[in-house]
Amino acid sequence: MPAKAPVTEIGYTQAPTYNWWNNQDETTPELVWPQSVYVYDQMRRQDAQVGSVLRAVTETLLRTPWRIDPAGARARVTKFVADDLGLPIVGKPTAQPPRLKDRFSWPSHLREALLMLPMGHAFFEQVYRPTEDGSAMHLRKLAYRPAKTIERIDVASDGGLIAIKQYWTATNSEPQPIPVSRLVAYVHAKEGGNWLGTSILRNCYKNWLLKDRLLRVQAQTIERNGMGIPLYTAAETETDLSAGLGMATSWRAGEAAGSAVPFGASLKLVGVEGTLPDALPVVEYHDAQIARAVLAHFLNLGQQTGSWALGTTFADFFTMSLQTLAEQIRDTATQHIVEDLVDINFGEHEPAPRLVFDEIGSRQAATAAALKTLVDAGILHPDQVLEESSRQQYGLPPADPATATPPPSAAPAAAPVEPTAMGDLSVAAKYNPGQPRDPGGEDGGRWVKSPGAGAANDALKLAGRIALDPEERLVSSSRFADSNHDRDLVFAVVHGPDGGDVRIGLVHPEDSERWKAANLGGTALLESDQLRKLRSDLAAANTKSKVSAKAADKAWDSGEAPTDPVLLGEAAVAEGRVKTFYADLTWDFYLTDDEPISWNLEIRTVGDELGESDAIRVNPKAVRALLKHLDGIQEQVDAGNPPVQAAAGVDTHPGGEQLKQYWLHGEGAGKWSTWTELFGHLKKHMDNEMAKRVAAEWYHERYGIWPGSDANRVKHGKPPRGSKVGPG
Repeated sequence: MPAKAPVTEIGYTQAPTYNWWNNQDETTPELVWPQSVYVYDQMRRQDAQVGSVLRAVTETLLRTPWRIDPAGARARVTKFVADDLGLPIVGKPTAQPPRLKDRFSWPSHLREALLMLPMGHAFFEQVYRPTEDGSAMHLRKLAYRPAKTIERIDVASDGGLIAIKQYWTATNSEPQPIPVSRLVAYVHAKEGGNWLGTSILRNCYKNWLLKDRLLRVQAQTIERNGMGIPLYTAAETETDLSAGLGMATSWRAGEAAGSAVPFGASLKLVGVEGTLPDALPVVEYHDAQIARAVLAHFLNLGQQTGSWALGTTFADFFTMSLQTLAEQIRDTATQHIVEDLVDINFGEHEPAPRLVFDEIGSRQAATAAALKTLVDAGILHPDQVLEESSRQQYGLPPADPATATPPPSAAPAAAPVEPTAMGDLSVAAKYNPGQPRDPGGEDGGRWVKSPGAGAANDALKLAGRIALDPEERLVSSSRFADSNHDRDLVFAVVHGPDGGDVRIGLVHPEDSERWKAANLGGTALLESDQLRKLRSDLAAANTKSKVSAKAADKAWDSGEAPTDPVLLGEAAVAEGRVKTFYADLTWDFYLTDDEPISWNLEIRTVGDELGESDAIRVNPKAVRALLKHLDGIQEQVDAGNPPVQAAAGVDTHPGGEQLKQYWLHGEGAGKWSTWTELFGHLKKHMDNEMAKRVAAEWYHERYGIWPGSDANRVKHGKPPRGSKVGPG
C-alpha cells in the first residue's frame, strides 16, 4: 500500500504576533522597519558611491531586451500577452503599438520594480481595463505602492502573503487592505515569511555611516587648518590684549584685507605643527567596501587597487549576480503578471507564455561572425525565426517583404521536379490534406485559393459588420437552423496570420443578418483543433444516443419502465463544453419520449456578460446534417493554417510520405473506416483515378485486405462473387 502523502503543514514559518516587523532579526535600531526605509532612501540619494553602485545594477537591467516566449502557448494567447505588455514575441517582427497613452509600459514598471534593491521590497497593485464589448480585460497598469506608504504587511503562518495596508492620509478615506490576488510583489533576498526583504545596501550601511562621519571631519579639518590660525603677540608695554584678540578673530582674506599693530607687537598665521590626519585613504576603503557589497569591484579599479586588466574577471561575478536578479524578476512577473492575465482572459487551464530576457554579460548570444561560421559549416540552417531573432538581438528593423531584394550571390532557381510514377508532378509539391484542389482549374490542379469574402460565401453579409484585425480576413459566413426553426447556429470563418478559426453564435433567425461575430456574450471562437474535437465528440455522442434509444425502447417494450435516468430522458446521454477565447460552447444529448424513442442535441453558448443562451435543438436527422456542415467549416478553417506538405504513399519524392502519415496515422485516420470514405476525402486533393489507387493502397495497408476482394465484401455483409471467398 503506498505511503500517504502529507497535504497540510504542521509547523509554521511566520509566528503570529502583533509586532510582526520585529521578526526581522535586525539588531541595528535605525534599520528596523519602518525607520529603515528612510535610512536607505537617504543613502541612495546623498552618497555618490551608493548611487553609482545602484545605477550600475539598474541601468544594466533596464537596457537588457525583454521578450515574450510562447513556450507552448497558443499563438492567440501569446499575442494577447505581448500586446498588453508592449513586448515583442521571440522570433517575430517587433510591432509598435499605435499609441502609448494610458497603456502599460514594461520599462517604466521595471524601473519601479528595481526599487526593491534599496528598499528590500516593491509592491504593485493590478489594474485592468475591459474592452467596450466586455470580451477581454487588458492590463492598464501596475500601480506602485511606495515603501513609505505601507503601514503593515499581513502574512500567513506558512509564510504566504495575505495583504498589505497603506497609511491613512487626510485627503482620502482609510485605505482598505490590498489582497494578494491583486498584488505583484518583488522582494529581494526574502527569507521565510519576511516580505520586507533585505536591502542591497544593508551590508554596506556601516561603511556608509563611517564614511559620512569621516567626510564631515575632513571638511572641518580643512576649514579650520586650511590657512592657519591668526596669532597676535603683544608688545612689551601692552597689558590689555583685547584689541589684539579682536584683530585676530576678525582676520579675513580679501582684496582690501590688511592689518596694523603697535610697535613691538606682531600678527601672523600659525599652521598646525606636525601632520594632520588624512581621511581620504579611509574614505576610499569604505567606498571599496560599498562596491564590494554588490560585487561591483570594477568600480574601484584604476585607483590604488589593481588595474583595468582585472575588469573582465571582476565583471563576470557582477554580471552573474545581475543574471540571477533578472531571473528573479522574470519568474515573479511571469507568475503574477503573465499568468494572471491569461487566467482572467482564457481560464486557469490555458497554457501561458513566459517572460524572457537576453543573456547578460559573458553569456551573450552568438555573434554575427559565429552565426556565419555555423551556417557555412552546415550546422545551422537559416529560417524565419532565426532571422527575426537576429534582427531583435542586433537592433535591426523588421523585415519588409515588399522591398526585400535577393542577395548578390543568390543561387539560381531549382530545376522542375522530375515526373514520378504517380503523376505529372510530385504529390508532395501539389497537395495539402487541409486545402481543396480544382483538377480542372487554370493552374492544372494545383492549390485552390481560399474562398474570399464575396457574396457567394458570405451568406450572412458579415463583411460590413465583423470587426477584424488588420491582418485578418473573412472567408465565409453561414447558418444552420434547428429542427423547430426558432434558433440559428451561425458561423464565420476567419483567416489570420496565426491560421484559421471559426466564430460560432446562437441567435434568433431574425437576428442572423445582424450578428457581428463579436464577443457580446453569445459568440464562441474555435481554432482548428477545437473544432475538429467538437465534431468528433458530437459524432461519438450521436452514436451513443442511438444505442441508448434502442435500450430505452427495449426496456419499455418489456412492460417495465427503465430505472436509468438517462433512458428516462432525465439525464444527458453525453455532454461537453468547449472553452474558447470568447464565450464557451456547451452541448448535450437527451433521449425524447417519442415512439419509438429518439434523441435531441442541444447546443448553447455561455458568455461572461449575457450568461447562458437559449439552446438550439437538433433531431437525429439534423445532427447528421450538422456534422456534414462542420466538415465543410473544418476544411475552410484548415485552409488558413500553414500548409502541410502532402504526398501519396507510393510517391518517392522527398517528403512523399507526409500525406500518408496524415491519413493513416495522424488526424485524418479518424475520418474514414471504408474505402469509399477515404476516396471521398482524397478526391478533393487529386484527380479521381489517382485517388482510387491511393485509397486502395492505404485501405489494404490498414486492414490487410483489398477493398474489392471477396473478404472485404463478406466483412461488410455482402456475398462473395463465387461459391467461396476468394482473393478477387
